[in-house]
Amino acid sequence: MSFIDHTPPRRPHPKEWRGYSLDELRYQRMLVGARLLIAREKLSQSLTGSASKPSAEPKSTFKTMMGYVDYLVTAISVWRAARKVFKAFKR
Repeated sequence: MSFIDHTPPRRPHPKEWRGYSLDELRYQRMLVGARLLIAREKLSQSLTGSASKPSAEPKSTFKTMMGYVDYLVTAISVWRAARKVFKAFKR
C-alpha cells in the first residue's frame, strides 16, 4: 500500500474480512493527524489573523453609512414588533 495513493483500500466481503492491516491503520492515523493539523492551523490563523492585521483598504464613507443603515433597519423592525406586542398585552 502506497502512502501517496489516496484511494481507500478495497473492502472484501464481510465473511473474508479479517481486519485492517498495520499499514492501513497507520495510513488512516496519518490522514486523521494531517486533517487535525490543518484544521488547527486554519483556526489559529482565523483567530489571530483578523485581530492582528489591519484591513487592506480603509472603509469608505459609503460602506460606513451602509453599516449604520443596517443597524437602523434592525432597530426600526424591533420597535415595530415591540409596539405590536405591547398593544396586544394592553387589551
